Amino acid sequence: MNVSQVDIDRMNEQMDSFLGPKPIKIQDLKVGDIFQMEGLDINGDTVQCDATLRSYQGMNKYVVESDGITILYDGEQEITKVY
Repeated sequence: MNVSQVDIDRMNEQMDSFLGPKPIKIQDLKVGDIFQMEGLDINGDTVQCDATLRSYQGMNKYVVESDGITILYDGEQEITKVY
């Protein structure tokens, strides 16, 4: 059986519609991308915050900056959306 790339793409689209879209992760972004992710406010409440991917540090570690604070995240960290 010979399967073309078009067939594979069609099957992937069908799976996405069935399972929903894959979550976006920090490792999917490029340096400089602005995105939204879940964070905490000063009271410890969960909020959605804007952030910027500043650099890749190797071994799937990424520097993210939000409101002047930089944090080292694992590339598997899921984000809410990309602007």
